[in-house]
Amino acid sequence: SGIPRMIKPALMTGGVKPSRTNQHICFCPDLDSALGRAEDELLKVVGHNEEKAAETGAQLRHQRKVSMVDHGLRHALSEIDTQHSISLGIHLQELEKHTTPIEINVGDKLNDTGNPESRSMPPGLYFVEAGLIRCEHDSSASLTRGTRQGSLFAAPHMTSSADSIGHVNARSATVGRTANLLKQNPQGAMLAQSAVFRLARIGPGWVIGSISEFTGQEIPGTYTALTPCRVHHLTFETIEELEVDNPVLILHLYKLLSHLSARRQEMTIGQLATMRSIFSSSAPSKPISRKKMKAINQNFTTHG
Repeated sequence: SGIPRMIKPALMTGGVKPSRTNQHICFCPDLDSALGRAEDELLKVVGHNEEKAAETGAQLRHQRKVSMVDHGLRHALSEIDTQHSISLGIHLQELEKHTTPIEINVGDKLNDTGNPESRSMPPGLYFVEAGLIRCEHDSSASLTRGTRQGSLFAAPHMTSSADSIGHVNARSATVGRTANLLKQNPQGAMLAQSAVFRLARIGPGWVIGSISEFTGQEIPGTYTALTPCRVHHLTFETIEELEVDNPVLILHLYKLLSHLSARRQEMTIGQLATMRSIFSSSAPSKPISRKKMKAINQNFTTHG
């Protein structure tokens, strides 16, 4: 990750390059991309997650053909109950007749604005029944700021270990200083380019579009199917109609979405706390030099 442009051609000339026979090498633009790629490969090769997801999807398709009844949404709700230790799925089974199942092939991209062949995601909730989907977001996009590819973009950051996340906002002094530097650069060399980063892998038990339900904006991010997937789409128009026709059903739906949102926020806070402790902590000791490490290895070799 982060290899300069001058070094990359030299490595490729020497044979250090990704290929079909050498899939363990990959050039990534930054450390975040490299860690995400490494985690994906571990889940695929070691955890066999994609194989397990494909097998589960094949079993569900076989059950639908045999029984001639589609209870895919019930399976998705059951996965939510199991993963979150709740029992709301039984109260939401009536949504089955109001949803539309959607089949997604391997490699299909959803909601990719830069790809004309990508399928758009109409507003609504998507209950994942089967399959694995990779979710990617643009680093310059948020709920209050759209995607800014190649445009002026400055982000706030903490300057000391005493700062807190609550003091970082869109009007922070760090944003003003960074934006001023960017404006003063005539060549635009300091323009912060947006980058797509891997956010998560989602599967059965996930609901896509819950943030859009509460904010009223489009579904953020790009979704790529890693295995054959099946989701159930519930439009926002249908939800508005059911608020009048069946308010009890919608109250259970909002209760489910609130629970999932709270769990997601709890996980985010835990991850931010871990990141802050890593960034603000100092190294426990001075790193061992190469010369000393060589002497240690020779000592082990001699006594071994």
